[in-house]
Amino acid sequence: MEEREMTLDAGFTGTAEGDWGQLEVGVLTDVLDRHSGQEVRLSYGYELGDRSLSVTPFAGLRWMSDDLADYYYGVRPAEAAPARPAYEVPSTTSAFVGARARYRLGERWSLFGVLAWQRLEDEVHESPIVEDDTSGMLLITLTRSL
Repeated sequence: MEEREMTLDAGFTGTAEGDWGQLEVGVLTDVLDRHSGQEVRLSYGYELGDRSLSVTPFAGLRWMSDDLADYYYGVRPAEAAPARPAYEVPSTTSAFVGARARYRLGERWSLFGVLAWQRLEDEVHESPIVEDDTSGMLLITLTRSL
């Protein structure tokens, strides 16, 4: 199969916060025209903890345009083989859950982590190049504020 190239996405994220929690909306689009697709995320989280340690469980939905979904999970006709038939992925919406955590190490330094799990919709999972019906992510960073 032809290698899928990395791209650069640009967009915006908007967050509304209150005592009730955090509502976040994000929109991304491919600016290098590798797949010409878009993604929209909507999530809700509720921060628990204090200044030194906070954990924010969250849940949401992720919509991928057909161009984006097909670029990463589809099989083009020229890439088809007996064990890998051509497969076109339409736009899809999937649910995700996870948690973000921040631990302050000092005035400017923090450890930040995200653990997330996403259920892949049937249109993605049925692709001959996808084995699992879920996807996970773990990110741990050391950050310094200015």
